[in-house]
Amino acid sequence: MWSSGKRSGSGLDTTSSSVAAKILSISCYSDHNFMTCCIPTHRLFVHVRRLVAHGHKVGVVKQTETSAIKASGANKNALFTRELTALYTKSTLVGEDVNPVCTFEDRPQGCEEGAMDPPHSCLLCISETWDKRKQLTVGLVAVQPSTGDVFLDCFSDSPSRSELEARVLKLNPVEILVSSELSELSLKLLHSITTASPHADDRARLETRDGALFDFSAALDTVTKFYAQSQGKDSQALSCVASLESPVVCCLGPLILYLQEFNLERVLRSQCNFQRLLSGSEILTLGAATLKNLEILRNQTDGMVRGSLLWVLDHTRTAFGRRLMRKWVSQPLTDPRCTNTTVCAPLLFDACGSGVVEGKKFRGCARGDLCNRKMACCGTDLCNGFAPTGPSIVLPLLASAIFTLCVL
Repeated sequence: MWSSGKRSGSGLDTTSSSVAAKILSISCYSDHNFMTCCIPTHRLFVHVRRLVAHGHKVGVVKQTETSAIKASGANKNALFTRELTALYTKSTLVGEDVNPVCTFEDRPQGCEEGAMDPPHSCLLCISETWDKRKQLTVGLVAVQPSTGDVFLDCFSDSPSRSELEARVLKLNPVEILVSSELSELSLKLLHSITTASPHADDRARLETRDGALFDFSAALDTVTKFYAQSQGKDSQALSCVASLESPVVCCLGPLILYLQEFNLERVLRSQCNFQRLLSGSEILTLGAATLKNLEILRNQTDGMVRGSLLWVLDHTRTAFGRRLMRKWVSQPLTDPRCTNTTVCAPLLFDACGSGVVEGKKFRGCARGDLCNRKMACCGTDLCNGFAPTGPSIVLPLLASAIFTLCVL
């Protein structure tokens, strides 16, 4: 637990000092019969990330009163009030204390692309439901707190847990929320995935909660109370969530309670961010064995991204582009129209003679503004050249391709 006040350094309490000192490679000393260690306050976000990367839950306690407020108050002779202001884990690194260490513009020359970017922060919740015939149905809810994306899925699985393994490998979560009553086979699979990486700071964190929270009645009660608060703003929110499968609801309830500890539960309020993990016939489903043997997302030597197919293809410039590239690689498109839109994007820019698109130039622009700028440069001659049937068909594809390439 970090304690930060009106001074140049921040310290840890006695129970955490010895653990943090080993991870951060700093000295731990005795102060008034208590073990403590300190760091500079302006470097708090760096050390919080290092502790969280090793699987620890880090809380930040700050002084909530200033000297002026204290002097004018009735309790000016009392101690300054300090409260827990933030709590962080691998999937909840969102806040003022954990700003990104290095952005694209701040990378030093010669730095490999993507080498200094923060890892994905996907939080995955898994529930299991057994019917009368002892058939297993797995519910899955994945949340990206930094972007607000929510992925839902419900599927039947075999004793080998091949379907669950394929989905976990595609999502690549940094934290997994499970029930204390999770089956032994599923728990064994998750442990094998989380311990696959030889580096301790690259392993997913496994959070176990009381199995009663994953019960359908308890989860439904939590979900109903949560979405009833926003019923006035969005009358369809509660009805939309109530139509979800029961295994998904069993995941959504504990996930709401877990995110409330970090004040991040608002990412689940917007129903427009909910999407199915698999889109049926639109994408090609790759199994866990395919992802591993072909080294699509990670290599088989040390389990890192470097050396994989994703590493070879990823030349994106923004965090959004990297997430989109990972989605394209792990879930190949089967719709020729969508595939041609992606493939034709560089050809359209080459035909315009625009060269390489700089990310800084278009950052902060709306989608319509981006399309209008490039449409004005390309003109209708390009549209007629690419579409034998006329510009009415190619213009939507051109707009989509321009926006896709600009954000990569």
